Amino acid sequence: MADTARYDIAERCRSVLTELAQETGETADLAVLRSTGLLFLDQVPGSHRLRTVSFVGEVFPLTTTANGRTCLALMSEARARKLIENEWKRSSTPGSIENMLEVLSTVRDKELAYDLDEHTAGISAIGFAFLEDNGDHVAISVPVPSTRFPETKSRIEDALHKAKRKIDQMMAN
Repeated sequence: MADTARYDIAERCRSVLTELAQETGETADLAVLRSTGLLFLDQVPGSHRLRTVSFVGEVFPLTTTANGRTCLALMSEARARKLIENEWKRSSTPGSIENMLEVLSTVRDKELAYDLDEHTAGISAIGFAFLEDNGDHVAISVPVPSTRFPETKSRIEDALHKAKRKIDQMMAN
């Protein structure tokens, strides 16, 4: 049943990912929150020769990734705090919970989160999250080689806002 749910959301979001990759020229990723990390479900590669690639089935952390931060921002502070603390217990460089909660507040206001070389050196990303019908936290993100990020940031932000509106409409139907 869980595999069917993963397939369903990946299938439902595939056209949005494709449009996002075509519009930005960058890779578009889809991930879902599972336990204490983000499980990558689907990816549409960008058209640039130098592009970012994650692997379907790979699990990413929550606090250092754009898609993870957007998922955390959708949660209650208590749940987010618990997941952050749990992740940082396993980390060699935990941060300040209060600073992370401030970051999540900004993400809630702007509906986008950023990873500026925090998860992987040389890769920056922007993403948003939404709740699926079954309550799963799902995120769409666009990772970009950091050398190209400043010139593409506003175009990616616009494309992600457009994609979020499409997802919101899809979830409403």
